[in-house]
Amino acid sequence: MVANDTRAAGEPTRWLAALAILGASLLPAMVAEHGPVLCPLRLATGLPCPACGLTRSWRAALHGRPGDSLRFHPLGIVALGGAAAYAAGMDRRLEPGRRERLARGWPAFVAVWLGVWLVRLGAGPRLAMAARGRRRDRG
Repeated sequence: MVANDTRAAGEPTRWLAALAILGASLLPAMVAEHGPVLCPLRLATGLPCPACGLTRSWRAALHGRPGDSLRFHPLGIVALGGAAAYAAGMDRRLEPGRRERLARGWPAFVAVWLGVWLVRLGAGPRLAMAARGRRRDRG
């Protein structure tokens, strides 16, 4: 009975993961790529949050555009795979020892995610300036 209780506890989040994937796949390109900014951090500060770009990244990946997906968010494809595996309940199929190792890996994943965010914060303005410079060179 306890095993069923722990499985039921994760079901709403599994549905949310599935709905997020479905929503990203059905989102029209115009809305995804040119729609309004919805991120509260970005609206308040002008700075992107660690998850900014994930919806666009997932949409691009789901529509067969891996290069665009990586451009929108470098970890988008990894996050999409993780969300899909979680929504499908793949973590339940692991033996207990592997499940525990997976759970212990979360701090490393969060550290990498935050590291990528910090790099994006620092590199973003430089990349934008470089892109503008390349456009001017083309004349």
